[in-house]
Amino acid sequence: MEHITPIKEIDSIKDDFTIKVRIIHLWTQKSKFNAKETYSIEMILMDEEGRKIHASCVKKWFPKFKRYLKEDSSIYVKKPNVAPNTLNFKFANPERKLNFYHDTTVKECENFSGSAHGFDFVDFNTIVSNNILESKSFDIIGHIFEYGRMDTSEEDKSKHKMLLHLQDIEDTKLKVTLWGHNAYYMTEFLANNNSLAPVVVIVQFARVKFINGRPFSSTYFDVSRLFINNDIDEITSYKNKLVSENGQQLSSSGIKMIASKQNTEHDDFLKNHMFSNIDDLFEPLEEKTVIIVGTVKGISQNIRWFYLACSNCYKSAKEKESSTDKVDGSHEVAEIVTYECSNPNCKNTKISVIPRFKIPLRVQDNTGTLTLTLFDQEAKKLFKYTAKELYDKNKKLGISLDLYPMELKVVVDKKLAIKIDITSYNVDNKSNIYGIARLTENANIIDELEKKNLNSQPDNSDSFIIGSSDIASQETKVVKDSFSHIGENLTPCARDNSTATSPTKLFSTPTELKRNLATCIDLDEMENLSTSKTPRLSPPDEQPIPLLVPKKEKHIMKSFNSKKSRKLNSFYLDNISNINLSTISIEQASTTTNVITSANNDQSKEIVHQNENVNPYKSRGKQNSPLQSSSLYINVRTPLSNISNVNVTCRNASTITASSSSIKLSTGCHKLKRKLKDLSPIPLIDLTTDVENIHEVLTDNLIVGISKEYLDHGDQIVVCKTCHAKLWKNESIRGKQKGNTNYSLCCGYGKVQLPDLKKPPPNYEKMFRLTDSKSKNFMKNIRRYNSMFSFTSMGGKIDSSINKGNAPYIFRLGGQNYHSIGSLLPPDGSQPKFSQLYIYDTENENSNRQKCFGGEKHQSTSIDNDIIEYLKVMLDSNNVLVRSYRMVRDVFQKNPQVDVKLRIIGKRDRDGRTYNLPTASEVAALIVGDISDSVQNRDIVVQTKSGFLQRISELHPSYLPLQYPLLFPYGDDGYSVDILHRGVTSTKNKRAKCTMREFFAFRIQDRDHSFSLILNSKRLFQQFLVDAYTMIESERLYYIRRQQHVLRCDSYENLRNQKAQGNTNISNIGQRVILPSSFTGGVRYMLQNYLDAMSLCKWFGYPDLFITFTCNPKWPEVKRFLKDTSLQPEDRPDILCRLFKIKLDAFIKDLRENHIFGIIQAVVYTIEFQKRGLPHSHICLFMHSEYKLPTVEFIDPVISAEIPNRDEDPELYSLVNEFMIHGPCGAENINCPCMVDGKCSKNFPKQFCNHTSVDQNGFPLYRRRNDGHFVEKSGVHLDNRNVVPYNKYLLRRYQAHINVEWCNQGSSIKYLFKYINKGPDRATVVVEQSNNECDNNDTVDEINEYYDCRYPSACEASWRIFTYDAHYRYPSVVRLPFHLPGQQQIIYGEDDDIDDVLDKTSVASSMFTAWMECNAVNSDARKLTYVEFPTKFVWQRGDRIWKPREVRNHLKKSAQ
Repeated sequence: MEHITPIKEIDSIKDDFTIKVRIIHLWTQKSKFNAKETYSIEMILMDEEGRKIHASCVKKWFPKFKRYLKEDSSIYVKKPNVAPNTLNFKFANPERKLNFYHDTTVKECENFSGSAHGFDFVDFNTIVSNNILESKSFDIIGHIFEYGRMDTSEEDKSKHKMLLHLQDIEDTKLKVTLWGHNAYYMTEFLANNNSLAPVVVIVQFARVKFINGRPFSSTYFDVSRLFINNDIDEITSYKNKLVSENGQQLSSSGIKMIASKQNTEHDDFLKNHMFSNIDDLFEPLEEKTVIIVGTVKGISQNIRWFYLACSNCYKSAKEKESSTDKVDGSHEVAEIVTYECSNPNCKNTKISVIPRFKIPLRVQDNTGTLTLTLFDQEAKKLFKYTAKELYDKNKKLGISLDLYPMELKVVVDKKLAIKIDITSYNVDNKSNIYGIARLTENANIIDELEKKNLNSQPDNSDSFIIGSSDIASQETKVVKDSFSHIGENLTPCARDNSTATSPTKLFSTPTELKRNLATCIDLDEMENLSTSKTPRLSPPDEQPIPLLVPKKEKHIMKSFNSKKSRKLNSFYLDNISNINLSTISIEQASTTTNVITSANNDQSKEIVHQNENVNPYKSRGKQNSPLQSSSLYINVRTPLSNISNVNVTCRNASTITASSSSIKLSTGCHKLKRKLKDLSPIPLIDLTTDVENIHEVLTDNLIVGISKEYLDHGDQIVVCKTCHAKLWKNESIRGKQKGNTNYSLCCGYGKVQLPDLKKPPPNYEKMFRLTDSKSKNFMKNIRRYNSMFSFTSMGGKIDSSINKGNAPYIFRLGGQNYHSIGSLLPPDGSQPKFSQLYIYDTENENSNRQKCFGGEKHQSTSIDNDIIEYLKVMLDSNNVLVRSYRMVRDVFQKNPQVDVKLRIIGKRDRDGRTYNLPTASEVAALIVGDISDSVQNRDIVVQTKSGFLQRISELHPSYLPLQYPLLFPYGDDGYSVDILHRGVTSTKNKRAKCTMREFFAFRIQDRDHSFSLILNSKRLFQQFLVDAYTMIESERLYYIRRQQHVLRCDSYENLRNQKAQGNTNISNIGQRVILPSSFTGGVRYMLQNYLDAMSLCKWFGYPDLFITFTCNPKWPEVKRFLKDTSLQPEDRPDILCRLFKIKLDAFIKDLRENHIFGIIQAVVYTIEFQKRGLPHSHICLFMHSEYKLPTVEFIDPVISAEIPNRDEDPELYSLVNEFMIHGPCGAENINCPCMVDGKCSKNFPKQFCNHTSVDQNGFPLYRRRNDGHFVEKSGVHLDNRNVVPYNKYLLRRYQAHINVEWCNQGSSIKYLFKYINKGPDRATVVVEQSNNECDNNDTVDEINEYYDCRYPSACEASWRIFTYDAHYRYPSVVRLPFHLPGQQQIIYGEDDDIDDVLDKTSVASSMFTAWMECNAVNSDARKLTYVEFPTKFVWQRGDRIWKPREVRNHLKKSAQ
C-alpha cells in the first residue's frame, strides 16, 4: 500500500496524498436553492491517530462515492481537494476542509486500527466556568438526573426541543438542550426504558450557548450525535466509575421530570390573572399581572424595531469603534466595530450580536390606546420571519435599518389577548410603560374573555371622535416619552386615555404632541366613522376638532416612465369614498407641517406653510408656486395634509396637521400611498389642476432610480469643517474613525491649507453660468479660447480620433506632456504664437489669435470676435502675467532694438498657505542685457529671439496660470514646493510640505458658497485634470530617473567578492533599478499584480464568477448633482469617478459581507478606463465551496441572458434595454466600435439556446430561448441573442452595465487573469543587463517607453488624483523571496562605502534566511512550510525577524 498521510500533515498546496480514515459521522446538507434537494454529503473523518477533519461531497459526485460513504465505515481517500475551513462553527480541524472531486479516489479499508468514535470529552466544570470557545465543538458524557417535556410549540420539527439536566462523576451539573431528531430520540428512549438506571448520555459535537451569561450545552442541527446507554467502552467505563463512587446502583427513581414553570395558555389568560381595561393602566397603583384584550391599530416608528443583543445572554450590546491599518497592503485605515455586552455577568468581552425584536405596538380597546412593547420571544408567534432574517434582508437590499420592514404590517388589525406585568418600577414612577409578557391570537380565549368581561373590541373600521363638550369635561394629560426598563430595552410611550382624541391640551404643546403622537396616528381611512361616544358637531364659530387615530402605512407609487401613468389615479387614498368635504383650520397649526386647505373643484387651492421649527428642504430645482384656496367647507383633510417641509430622515414618521379629517376626491384622485424606500420629499401638487401636468412636476422634482431596489447614495450632505468641501456620506466615513469633521479626500484630514481663489469678475463668471448664445459659444469652444490666450504650449499628443460621431467629448492625451514657452518675439518671417501674441503686432491681435487657433473655416461659425475682445480686455485689466508681457510690449514699442529678457520669478517670499495672488513685480521682472546672478534655477528667463522652445518646470508657481489664463484670470499661483502643511513651521518635520497630488485634490472640490471656474469649465476642465495628473506623474518619474544615477542593486555574495578583491568603488557594480514595481502602471507593477492574482488562484482554486462593472453617467445621484447647472456628466469626470468608487465599494461589500452569491473566499479587481473614458472594473470572485456553481444547472438562477417579459416585469425590461443590450452591430451598423474585419469582435449575435451548457473550450453558453421578446435600438429589433449576461438583482440594485460570467475550466483562467491585470494598452519592452555589462550601454529607456504608451483620460486622471486603488485583492498576499545562500538582493547608493553596506545588520538577513532561523528555535514554526508561514507569523521589517502574528486573513506567494 502506498504511503498514508496523517491528517496533521495534510498540505493545502499538495493534493497528491492518501489518507486512511473512519467516517465517524455523516449527514446531508440541503440546497440553498431548493430545500427539498440534497446539495452535499458532509462527513467527519478520523484517522488512526484520532485527529479529525471535515469533508464534503457535492451532489455531482454522489454516483462515484455514495456506496463508500457510510457512517462508521473505514476508507482510503486519495487526492482529495484541500480548502480552508471557513465555517463559523467548526466540528474538527479548524484550518482545513476536504472536498471529494473528480480526481479523488475512495476505496474500502478493512484494517483500520484507530478508535471507533474518537470522543474528545470536555469536563462539565470547564464548560460552566466559561473556559471553552463558542466556535468549537466538543463531546460531553454524564448521567441524567432531571429532564423536561418535549417543547413542540414551533411548526418546524427541527426546532422542537427538550431540556436535560446532566451530572458528571464529580457531581457538576450541566443543562443540555436537545434539538430536532435528537430530542425525539431521547423522548422515545425515556418512554420505553422507565426502569433502566442510570441513563448515561454522550453528546458528540456539542456546542456551548449562553442564557443571561450562564453557559449551557446544546446540540447543533444534524451534526451532533447522541449516544444513550449504548454498549460502548466509554459508557460502560462511566457506569462503573459512577457505581464505585456512589457505592450502589442508581435507580430510575433518581431521574425525575422537571416541573413546568409555564402555565398553560388557557389557564394563564382565563384563570390565573384578572382582566383589565387599557384605561385602568394609565396610573398603576399596585404590582400585579393583568390581562387585556385589544386590537393592534399601528406601530410607533419613532424607535428602531430591533435591538442588537449579545448572542450569549441576549442582553443589549453596546457598540465600540476602533481602527487599524488595513491588511490589504494599502495605507488606508480600516474601521472595526466591536460590541460589549451590557450584562455585567456575561464574561465574554468579545461577543457577536444578533438582532432581536423590540416593536412598540399601538393597542386599542374601547377605553383608550396604549403603546406596548413586543419583544422577541412573543414576536415569534406573530411573524414568520425572525428579526435576524429581516435585518439581513434590509441590509442586503441597502434599505435603511431604521425603516420598518413591510413584513411587520401583518400585526396591524390583529385582535390579541395580552398579559402585562405591572412592576414596582411602574408603581414607584407612575409609569404606564409596559412590555408584553405573553400574548395569544386564540379566538376562543379572546371570545371567552370578552364574554366574561362584557368588553367587545372595536372593529377594524371603528375609530373615535370626541366633541368639544367632551373635551371640556374630560381631564386630559400628556405624559412625555419615557423608557421602559423591561428586558434591557427602551420603549417610548405616550399616555392617551381617550383613544388619542382629546386634543384641547395636546395642541397647546405642539412639540410634545409631535413627539408623543406623530409616529402612531394618521388619517383613519374608513367610510363610516363611529365611536362609543356620540360625536358633537362643532358650531361654526368654534375651531374644528381634529380626528387622530392610529396610523396605517402609506406608499407613494411611482410610475413615471409610461404615458399611461400620467394620470392622477397614480396617487390614491386607500378605501376612501363618498366622504363629505369639509374645511380645515390652520390657526392652531404650530407644528412643523404644511397644511392644505381645500375648496370646491371649480375653485383654486392654497398651500399655507407653517414653518415654526422647520429646516426647509433645499432643492436644486425650482420651488413650487403656492396654490390658491378658500375655506368654505368643514374638516377637510387632503392627501397631502401630512407632508412636512422638513429635511427627510430615514425614520418614516408622519407629522400631524392641526386639523385632519377626510376628503372626497374627484374620480382618479384616490389612493395616495407612501413608499418606504422613497426618502425624497414629495412635491406639493395641486390635485385639482390639469392631470397631465402632475407627471411632469414629479419627474422634475424626483430624480430616482428606475428600480425600486436601487441603492441610492444620496447627495453631498457632508461638509468638511476645515476646508468646506462637500462630500457624500460614504466618502466621509472612509479612512479614519467616525466623528471626524475633516476628511482625507479633500484636505488630507486638515493637513492641506490653501487660500481660496479670488472671486472672478462678475461678468466673466456669468459666461460660465448663463445659457445665452454668447455663453454657449464660449463654453463650447472654451479650449480654443484658452489656447488663444495661453502663454505656453502643451507637449503631449492630443488624441482627437476618439471624438468621432455624436458621443460625449473626451479629452485624452498621449506621450510625455510638458509645457513650453517661446521667445518674446517670433523669428523673422514667422507668425507670432502663444505668449508672443501679447507683444508682437498687437494692433491686429484679435485676428492673429483667430488665425493661430481658429482657422479660416471656423471664423464665421465657431469663434466670436466679441468674446475675444472681451477676454482680451478682461485679462489686460486683471491678469498680472498679461501685464508683465504688456510691459515688455511697451519697451519694444519705445526701442525695438533693445535686448530685453523677461524673468518669470519662481520663488515666493510669502506663505503659500494664505497667499496665492502675486503682484506684477512679484511674478516677473525685466532684464536688460546679460543675465544677473539673481536668477535662480526655477526662474523662467524668456529671451528676445531664441528660435527654440523652453520647457517649464512643473514646480514653477506660474506653470498653471501660464497655460490656463481663463481659469486663473488674475494669474493666481498654482502649485509650489514651498507650501507647508497646516500648523507646520519647520521643514524638518516628516512630510512637512504639501504634495502636488494633495494640491490638486484640494482644488477640484465643490465648496459651499463659492463658484469654481475650474470645475465649471467643461471641456477645459477635462484638459486641466489630465494636465494635472501628468504633472504629478512627471514629478514622480523625474525622481525615479534622478535616482538611476544613485541606486544600484546586486547580490550580497557579489559585494563580498568585490571587497575580497580589494575593489572599494561600487559605483559601477550591480544593475540599475529602472522602473520599479512600486510605480503604479509600470510593467513590473502589472506583473506583480498578475502573480498576486495567480497566487489567489493557486490557494482557492479556479475563480467562479467574472464580473465587469461599468460606471453609469446617468446615475440618479449624478443627475441630481447636475440638475441646476448646464453641465453634462462628461463635464465632471471627477464626480463620475467619486460616485463609481462609492458604488464599487458598496458592490464589493455586497459580495463580501452581504453574500449576494454566497460566502466569498477571495476577490480581485482591477480598474480600467474605456476608450470613452468611463471607469469600469473587472472582478474575479472565488466562492466558498458550499456556494460554488458546480454544474450548469445552478447557473440559470444566478446569470440570465434573456430579455424579461415586458408586461410581467417592466422595470427589469427597462433596465435590460438600457444597459445590457449589445449593438446593433453587423450589417445594421458596420461602424459600431466592436466591428473588426466586418465581424463583431464580441461574437454577437449569439445563437439561440434552450439550455445552458459549456463549450469545448470551457466557456459557458447561456440559455437564450427564442421566446419572441425583443427591444428596439436605432430602429433595429434585437432579441435574446444580443443580451449581455447579467444578474437580475445586481442590475436592479446598481442600475449600470454589469456583465456577470461563469468560469469553471482551467483553459479560461489564464485569459481571465491576463485580462483582469492587463492595465492600459501599452507595448513596453524591458531589457535587463547582466551584472558585468556596462550601465552606459542601456538601449531602452523604460521611462520614455512608458511615456510613449500612456493615453490618460480625464476620468483616469481624477481616479489617480484621489488615490483610489487601481488594483484590489482580498485577502492580501505576502510576497516571499527565496534565493541561494548569499544571493539575496541588496539596494545601495553608488557613492556608498562597501564596508558600510556590508556591515549593515539588515543586508545579511532576508525573509528566507530569517524563516530558517525561526525554524531552528521555534517548534511551531517547524510545522509550517515556507508558503504557510505568513498565516501564523508576521515579518518585522525593522528587526528583520519573523514574529507570531494575531490571526488575520493573509495569503502567500513565492517569488524569486
